[in-house]
Amino acid sequence: MKVVADSMIWVSYFLDPNLFRCRVLEEAFDQRVRFFASDYLIEEVVKAVISKLEAGSRYGVRIRHRLKRQTRLVKLPDQIPRHVPDDPGDDPIVETAIRADADYLVTADKKVLKLKKIGNVKIITAAE
Repeated sequence: MKVVADSMIWVSYFLDPNLFRCRVLEEAFDQRVRFFASDYLIEEVVKAVISKLEAGSRYGVRIRHRLKRQTRLVKLPDQIPRHVPDDPGDDPIVETAIRADADYLVTADKKVLKLKKIGNVKIITAAE
């Protein structure tokens, strides 16, 4: 199974190992789910975690390295197509899932969840 987890899911993973989203990721790792990410997604996660923890850039390097170890990188095109009408900032995350030919995009973003499916990618919550 191929999955893209959005930045909110990864941020939860790095902030608190007791959160439900973290446990879902850990279970997926145990079941050998293949995760995909883009440089855009990784940088979004790094910025959010550093900001929330008020951590330095060295911590960002560790997060970046860990994400690159746990995911396979896909390259995004220079021009990202529009996918999320209400929030163009989410388009690169959706495009990451499309480029990865993912089975699922796991997100907590209500605007992205409204899409339900794009191409062959089903858009679901961590609980689903």
